[in-house]
Amino acid sequence: MKALQRRVMDRQSVAAVRYTRRQLGGFILAGPLAAATLSSKAATKDSQNTKVLEITFQGPFAFNFLDKTVRVYVPQCNGHEAYAQTDQEQILLGHATSGQPNMGYEYVMPSFRPDVVRTDCYNFTRMIAIDRGRCSNPNGPGLKDTYCQFEVPRPDLIVGLAPDPLTYTPNDVPSAPAVCGCFATAVRFYYRAFDPNHGVRLVQTQPTQPDYPKGRTIIDTSNYPELPAAQENIAISIRYNPQHPSDVPHEDAAEGFTQMRKIFPPLDRWDVSFDSCKANCQPKPKGHFVPFHHTGDCGAAQIVLAGQSELQYWQKSSAT
Repeated sequence: MKALQRRVMDRQSVAAVRYTRRQLGGFILAGPLAAATLSSKAATKDSQNTKVLEITFQGPFAFNFLDKTVRVYVPQCNGHEAYAQTDQEQILLGHATSGQPNMGYEYVMPSFRPDVVRTDCYNFTRMIAIDRGRCSNPNGPGLKDTYCQFEVPRPDLIVGLAPDPLTYTPNDVPSAPAVCGCFATAVRFYYRAFDPNHGVRLVQTQPTQPDYPKGRTIIDTSNYPELPAAQENIAISIRYNPQHPSDVPHEDAAEGFTQMRKIFPPLDRWDVSFDSCKANCQPKPKGHFVPFHHTGDCGAAQIVLAGQSELQYWQKSSAT
């Protein structure tokens, strides 16, 4: 086993972490962007073709980690579009036509696993993670107050991606100091021992339509061609980005981060700066830090909400 671990560790990775069999059933992750290999008790003789399912959320998303699921909120941002992308297709989600009322779109991913797992966090210091009890609406906003919402099963592991410098002062906490850091603008969910034969579905449950009274299936991977044996991961991306990115540095990021905090008051009281933290970004990324150059993505930092005990667990067990 030790020899296998040494082979999968990427020497050029800026960070590396290994999760033991006790923690993730043999899930080994080499760096936040590296491939995952699987050696799980769940991968028995009857399920030798299990894969690792990864779902990446890129754009201004807020995540609420509930008991059995994760609720994902997408704020109303001018000129933004949401879409889901797989290896086989790309699907536009919701509508962002200026001046038209939001329809309250909801997309649910029915559970593809019988158990509820404890979620691990790889790089807690890259997350803007707060106790949802600080919010006046800990259960989250209504559909009409967002562009759309998702509900997905709890993952085994979350990893923050594409960190960007940001300073914020959480004015909802009396006398709280400013926080300066490099925070994730994308988050990836990992699900181990996923059986591709069962597939994964994304269903639009709201608003209901005459042709789809019980929900319209947006994605169904069980209809996809058989995967090659060498492919370890199954990837789904959910993106929300501006149709016409601004040329002004961090203008789109400021818009996205502002709209995210508005749907979770009193986080909208925060003071935010994208420039004051560049020289003293803490904690420093290991190795050579390459600034994230935004193209089609707005680059807004994401927000993770969870209970206090889970935040404490992540803080103690996170690799970085």
